[in-house]
Amino acid sequence: MIEASIIIPVFNSQDTIKDCLSPLLNLEDRIEILVVNDALTDNKIEILKGYEFKCINLTENSGPVAARNEGIKYACSENLIFIDYDVIISVQDLEKAIDLLKSGHESIAFSAGIPCNKSITGSFHTVYK
Repeated sequence: MIEASIIIPVFNSQDTIKDCLSPLLNLEDRIEILVVNDALTDNKIEILKGYEFKCINLTENSGPVAARNEGIKYACSENLIFIDYDVIISVQDLEKAIDLLKSGHESIAFSAGIPCNKSITGSFHTVYK
């Protein structure tokens, strides 16, 4: 059962997208991955062959907010997690986020390893490329 939809907008991100996706593959039984191609100009979406994800292609570059909104339209879960293509999130932190969303938290935000919601216990760690 899909417990969360992970939405990742990409634009000319061939140097970082594989590192972003790799940890997510360990949770394929809990999540769906939606990669929103924000009209890549380098045509590098092919480097992701072999990864399991839905690819949504935009016809013109619209920016990350529009790409995220487009991804929402295709999401199967009501629990949405947005990850930028240059962020690597650990499996443990992603599992914690999914569990918090499932337990009733309406939103969870974290950035650069610093929780943005003081009510969240523990810490989230991300690595930026």
